[in-house]
Amino acid sequence: MSTFISRIDTPTIPAEAKRIITPFISTVVTDVIAEGTKKSKITIVTDSDNLYQDACVARAQQVKIQLGETKISLGNSPLTKSLTILSFAKTHESIKKETKRAINDSLKFLVSNSLNTLKSIIRDHMQTGCEAFIVTLESAIQAKKQAVMSSTSISPDNDKVKFVEVDYKANLNHLIERQGIHLFVGEPGTGKSEIQERLMTAAKDDMRYPISINASRSLTYSQLNEEDTRDYRYAHSDAEARAVLGVVLKLLSDDYYYFRKKSETLFIDELEDVRDQIQSNLISTLAEKKDLLLTLEQQIISSHTVFGFDAFLNDHTVDWLYELAQKSGKTIYVYSQKSPFKKPVVRVTTPAVCKQKSREILENGKKLAVFSDGKNQENSVFNAEVFAIAGIHRKYEQDEELEHFVDFQKIDAEFTQSSKAKLLQKPTELAQSVQAIFYNPAAKNGLSILDGEYSTVSVIAHGTVSPNDLIQAPGRFRKAQSVNLCFSQVRNRQAQSETSILTSMINDEFSADLTREQLDLMLDDDYLQKIAARAKFKQDMHENYEFTVLTILEHLGYEIEFVTGSEEEQANGSAASKKGSTAEKEARLAQILNAETITLTEANRIQQQGEHATTDSKRKLSKFTLSDFYCTPVVDQELLDFDNNGAGRRIINKFKLARAEASSLTINQQFKQQMILKFFETVGLFEDEFKYSNSDAKDFLNFLFKTELTVGVQSKKALDIFHDTFERANVSTAQPLSTITSVLKSEFNIKPQLSGKKKRQRAYTVTLPVELERRINQIDTSILECLITTQGKAA
Repeated sequence: MSTFISRIDTPTIPAEAKRIITPFISTVVTDVIAEGTKKSKITIVTDSDNLYQDACVARAQQVKIQLGETKISLGNSPLTKSLTILSFAKTHESIKKETKRAINDSLKFLVSNSLNTLKSIIRDHMQTGCEAFIVTLESAIQAKKQAVMSSTSISPDNDKVKFVEVDYKANLNHLIERQGIHLFVGEPGTGKSEIQERLMTAAKDDMRYPISINASRSLTYSQLNEEDTRDYRYAHSDAEARAVLGVVLKLLSDDYYYFRKKSETLFIDELEDVRDQIQSNLISTLAEKKDLLLTLEQQIISSHTVFGFDAFLNDHTVDWLYELAQKSGKTIYVYSQKSPFKKPVVRVTTPAVCKQKSREILENGKKLAVFSDGKNQENSVFNAEVFAIAGIHRKYEQDEELEHFVDFQKIDAEFTQSSKAKLLQKPTELAQSVQAIFYNPAAKNGLSILDGEYSTVSVIAHGTVSPNDLIQAPGRFRKAQSVNLCFSQVRNRQAQSETSILTSMINDEFSADLTREQLDLMLDDDYLQKIAARAKFKQDMHENYEFTVLTILEHLGYEIEFVTGSEEEQANGSAASKKGSTAEKEARLAQILNAETITLTEANRIQQQGEHATTDSKRKLSKFTLSDFYCTPVVDQELLDFDNNGAGRRIINKFKLARAEASSLTINQQFKQQMILKFFETVGLFEDEFKYSNSDAKDFLNFLFKTELTVGVQSKKALDIFHDTFERANVSTAQPLSTITSVLKSEFNIKPQLSGKKKRQRAYTVTLPVELERRINQIDTSILECLITTQGKAA
């Protein structure tokens, strides 16, 4: 039976339908859904005065709506719904709110469609005001594009720098004598590396003891011969060394203090990456990040001449350098040159179609390059994509197809640690030896392939690297004619204020003993503020990731096409992705089971290597970690199934955090502890009844939106803490029960069961899965005992 909900009894409601007359439309819709009525069977009957607010309810609850006898279609996508509801808005506040929402949905639509297509949809779905909205939208798009340009280039009217026209092929060695900060910009292939090599040699010959720092081992290896004494691995042992080249974290360490002291010339290759590296998660404490930044700034100030190289040097970095230039009496010079290579056509498509088109290239015997920024840790998205694309079918007999892997080379962090790293000095030999090259962010710099047979580059973007880095990736293959670009599950991050970012960094490190005076002192620290400013800059670049990437490509002059792909390509690509994920998982788990058992000392050594550890070492570490975490000498298939790529550990860690002594936790950990305990209390996880209802879910939602939690001298909104604690869960303001269910399923792998009534409402039972309880007790029987006692007191 259909249910109609209205403010007044009206003959437009069918006689056979269930009718509910109420002034509280939103609340009643929520209750009717909670009682089990299908959303497709629920209709809101509205009037012209309440059309906007009722349409908002219909959108949130995914139910039907009609105005009198007229059925209203809100549309079948977030964009069309936003546009339709915007046309219903009447007040200044509602128009402003819906315009912002419609602009955001429009930006997402532009990731795979043209502006003209968007305008047509706007005119089709907005009943009134469509032309005015188009003008507002175009203005907003232009403002966002301008912000992107400022973040990826140096403005022509920036008065903090002097622009100088030079030929990158000319002899520029005289610049080593000109005091200043010299910045060389230009896309991959413009000759920046060659300029650096010539200037480095000249500075070395002139006894200026040059130091060249970068953020990539692959870049270092591409610039050095095997026994080049400039390499940081050898220069320190060579008392007569007159130049050093290597990664920034090593060359800014105490080992190189005396060399830095006598150096007159500093080279910073891929300057933007270097800035990010010295404050990345590789550096564990704020104090260490501050020391690295201070050391780098002191070196820039003390050096007579500084050379910086990067394709995407920008106004943000110029502002930072200008402050240092002022302190040392330097002028900032900017040199640029256009790439001599023809830009490839960029075809934007879906991940499935991108992978299928890549497979077809290999099946036809052609060469292919694939860049992916998918994670390459314990559960490797990168390797799964290699398996999905490189494993192709080829017919051997009339009706027989066999799957095999094409000859390919992976260039990742492990590659840079292997004996094959020297191939980066012989890119032509590397390119000719295989049919396909798969590379990830570990090789985004230092790779330069001139082989014209690699005419297509596929780029699979997961949003883990900056838009700048992503765009440079296909440029590593200088003669590519086309780029297949797709965005795969990119998470657009909400930007925070610099103060919020720095406060969060502090709370990740310090305990509740932190005083207000100590907190204020750190918040006012100039260097910590610079670290927070850089972090915000990176967050801003990820806020509308896909839009930012396409805007930069457009600005650089790339021709962009949007390719839908056929249903067959979509289906085949999806099937290949599943096969790839299965193959990666099977190979990884088999390697873990067969891995050698190692000691804690060996595990620590491998852990310090991070992503540069070999696959064999990573599997040994995985086996040790599982054995150590679950307190068992045996790592078998049953344990691997329960752990499920770390999901089991994430769940148990929340239980461990819930019962931990507060004094042993950081501030952020204590906030998360309070949230977990509140959630356990809500669902009655450790109560005798083990039941919660829609009323309990509403109370929890009110708690999230109306409460602040306090740790030490700091308070935070409960909703913010919820998102920090339960990263995979969603909050539904329209459906409180959905919020509870989302946390249980995504964060604890628990499925609630319908169980009678509680307070005259439908009640749900939540119990710990037997295997989860067994594993928790296997680690420490006191964990659950402590929580049961705590919850008992709270109840």
